[in-house]
Amino acid sequence: MPDILIKKVPPELHIEIKNQAKKHHRSMNMEIITILENVLQNGDYKLDLPAPLSVSEPIDDDFINRAKRSGRE
Repeated sequence: MPDILIKKVPPELHIEIKNQAKKHHRSMNMEIITILENVLQNGDYKLDLPAPLSVSEPIDDDFINRAKRSGRE
């Protein structure tokens, strides 16, 4: 199975996960997996992604160079 490393977990969240794991008689790892499974299966999450950009011309080297120069002339 693949591994995931989660960095910079806020201390309050770490404590909450640890307490929940203890309450459910699970390891922290199994508690996190259970939480993720429940959220993903129930659709209880929403990603706030920006709307895709649309341009009227192809994005090629010429377009990128003009964009870099715009406002500098």
